[in-house]
Amino acid sequence: MTEKKHPHKKIWKPILIFSSAFFGYGMLSMFLDQRFGTDAYAIGRFLYAILCLILYLFSMPKPLLKQGSWKAVPIWTAVFLAVFYFCYLIVIMDVPGNLAALFQEDMHAAFRVVLLAGAAGTFEETMVRGYAADAIHRWTSKCRYPILLTGILTSLLFGLLHLSNLHGDNAAQVWIQVFYACMIGLALYSLRAISGSLTLPIIAHILIDLQPELGEGAVSSGPFLLYLEVFLPLGVLSLCYLFLLEDALPE
Repeated sequence: MTEKKHPHKKIWKPILIFSSAFFGYGMLSMFLDQRFGTDAYAIGRFLYAILCLILYLFSMPKPLLKQGSWKAVPIWTAVFLAVFYFCYLIVIMDVPGNLAALFQEDMHAAFRVVLLAGAAGTFEETMVRGYAADAIHRWTSKCRYPILLTGILTSLLFGLLHLSNLHGDNAAQVWIQVFYACMIGLALYSLRAISGSLTLPIIAHILIDLQPELGEGAVSSGPFLLYLEVFLPLGVLSLCYLFLLEDALPE
């Protein structure tokens, strides 16, 4: 009688690939920045991100969902997209204002920010909402709500990755960044679940990152209560959406 392989026994493989990709991303960035300057740094990160996305698309396993979910719980889908795109991206995060401010800057600097935002959005979505989500979903597939649980775990992972910004006296602000990254992570994962692909989360992530300050490596600052009031509702809405979506999908 053949012994079935338990998915948890393969945990080393996704951890190794995930860690290697991030290590390569960090080392390449450091090398290019120190050796060739900020332009080479931005171009190198962008090309590395595109390469990771191509490799992921070629090795992508079966989709998270058995079918596209545009038709599942259609009212909630419309509400979620409206709140995320119009309320958060346009009003709260002021994407149009950021874009206008960005392109009033020197075009050379603006192009560098576009490359950096494209690199961050493409690489992080490929690794977290793509590769990590697929791997975690295999381990949660026997749970009652595997998609919901995968969303929670990948969003926690996404938030904790921002601890790499810890340096100097900015610890409190970095922990605030970890919190709102978790909340935004839930929304980005919901976009992946809605569409069954990485296109929507990559576009949304790039739009969020397209800010003139991106090239300066600044960490957002402000009182925690403000971020709690602004981003907690987004996280709760995303969790509700994922719950209703998964409940509506066929077995």
